[in-house]
Amino acid sequence: MKNKTLKRLICGLAACVVSLALFSFKTVSPNGPGNPADSSFRIKTIIVDAGHGDRAPGGGRFSPGAGGSYSFERNVTLAIAKKLQEQIEKEMPDIKIVMTRTTNYDVPFKTRADIANSNHGDLFISIHCNSLPNRSIR
Repeated sequence: MKNKTLKRLICGLAACVVSLALFSFKTVSPNGPGNPADSSFRIKTIIVDAGHGDRAPGGGRFSPGAGGSYSFERNVTLAIAKKLQEQIEKEMPDIKIVMTRTTNYDVPFKTRADIANSNHGDLFISIHCNSLPNRSIR
């Protein structure tokens, strides 16, 4: 994957997150202020999930994801997740970012859900990518 393509992907993901945060609409209540329908939804916590990973020490689950000619999905998704975290923290410092994994080791699905739920995540971004043997397919 070229650096230019990776940059476009990260910028696109960051733009989506910024759009969600900026376009949270406030409901106007006909009954006046203080009504529960008067509150607005704001994204406070984003969970960033880098899909797949290496086998944890001592065994465990192993899900490397797609394999390309020079990279694996587990490595690409972690790199994208870290860059996305950095970009969101830079652009929106008031939003809390929680990563499901920051190392090369795989995290079970239940643990990913537990991380999201225990941190009261408002948005869950799961990053995955594919590999095709035929490079002419776009």
